[in-house]
Amino acid sequence: MITVLRSGRIEYDRTRIMGILNVTPDSFHDGNRYFEKGAEEHAFKMMDDGADIIDVGGESTRPGFEPITAEEEIRRVIPAIRSISGVSRIPISVDTMKPKVAEEAMIAGADIVNDVSGSSEEMMKMVSEHGAALVITHVPAVTNIHSAVMNGDVIEQIRSFFRRKIEIAHRIGISDDRIILDPGIGFGKTAEQNSDILRRVNELCGQFPVLIGASMKRFLASAFPGMSREDASIQAARTAALKGASIVRVHDVKRTICALDQRK
Repeated sequence: MITVLRSGRIEYDRTRIMGILNVTPDSFHDGNRYFEKGAEEHAFKMMDDGADIIDVGGESTRPGFEPITAEEEIRRVIPAIRSISGVSRIPISVDTMKPKVAEEAMIAGADIVNDVSGSSEEMMKMVSEHGAALVITHVPAVTNIHSAVMNGDVIEQIRSFFRRKIEIAHRIGISDDRIILDPGIGFGKTAEQNSDILRRVNELCGQFPVLIGASMKRFLASAFPGMSREDASIQAARTAALKGASIVRVHDVKRTICALDQRK
């Protein structure tokens, strides 16, 4: 199983590490830490620590987040993407829900669009036109990505969502080797549902690479009681990898790699 990118490809001979770079003033974990300055340095540190992908985001998606304009998001993410992609030896992803931002990011050098809104046809068309890869994220309600409205078997509902979205992606022209699936831990799900997804990642694995983004999310307090949020994040990444996740999206690249025991 591989993901084909404009600049190369990702092979899933091991779980790949996606390092998070938030260039926002209000992200729940590292808001304002890399906003306006320090973004490039942190990206290069994550690369040195062993990151396989850098995911750049300019709009917080934490519960209760305040949406920003596409213009403001572009102002935040494009300088970082342009700077990193100019010297990067690894793929760059843009974490955005806006097709206009995705387009500017792909022009600046992003290889992957990580869309947590469920991927509209407009977004898919934009990705297809630029030949990038797309992360399709499950959300039960696109009008409010944090609405906990799911009932019944969570995994089967996620599978059904993915089948519909993949069908649309194929029709638009995105090939299988440019599709990555994210079950959307933390988006429109209860803590119990998030934990269930983490325990059952293997049931979603198959033809497409599966990305798990559990790092620093609120449900970890109940999923791993007694652990700090940082330690629980590492344990969640390890659990996801053992269950077959192709990519884990994390804040602490170095500790995650040590926990997965994948490299010297």
